Amino acid sequence: MSTSLAQFLLDKLLLQTLQLKQLVKFVDKLTKHYHTSPLDTREHHQVGKVEFHLIWEAIDSMETPTPTLTKAPRVDTHLAKFSQGSVVVLTGLAFLLSQPVIVVIAAVVLTWSALAPETSPFRLLYRGIVLPLHLWRPRVVEDDPAPHRFAQGIGAAFLIASSIVLFFSSATAIGWGLDLIVFALAGINLTIGFCAGCFVYYHLGRLGLLPRVRYEGGFHWRGV
Repeated sequence: MSTSLAQFLLDKLLLQTLQLKQLVKFVDKLTKHYHTSPLDTREHHQVGKVEFHLIWEAIDSMETPTPTLTKAPRVDTHLAKFSQGSVVVLTGLAFLLSQPVIVVIAAVVLTWSALAPETSPFRLLYRGIVLPLHLWRPRVVEDDPAPHRFAQGIGAAFLIASSIVLFFSSATAIGWGLDLIVFALAGINLTIGFCAGCFVYYHLGRLGLLPRVRYEGGFHWRGV
């Protein structure tokens, strides 16, 4: 926030400097006009009124809206789709191959993505492989990333519970059921754009149990 405030003050200072330069330029032009023009006193008076009118018009035209100190939150929907597709692949393979270790890997990656999204493996793969190979281009839209991180955290909690059940109990059906819940929800998000975790976050925010989403209007649907 301090950096944004400093930039705002610098912009205002530059704007005032430009306005002052424009004013000096017009005054200088007006002074030269009075010294060189053979007009009589009344005509000088009329010209002076026109010149000062032009001065203030120029200053008004330089006015710009006050910059906001906060940026609208942004989400790269293609990165989100890549993450959802990766979760579908991991959870599906874990079930098909009956490999609980893949569930653990998916749980770790989702937890990482929820807590430190800037360094998450999904983001690193997306930026390091998908974008350089031109398999996809970023599609950045105005949206709050917090609900998406919340959804990843919920998915991670399900997969952690699934891992514990699969490794430390004989109730494998419950363990694989938790894994398949994450598989199904990620698949729905990937194919039709409905994020169940985001939906829960939105309504908990309206109830005051979580921070409200940082965008106007109702719940945001981000289709494929």
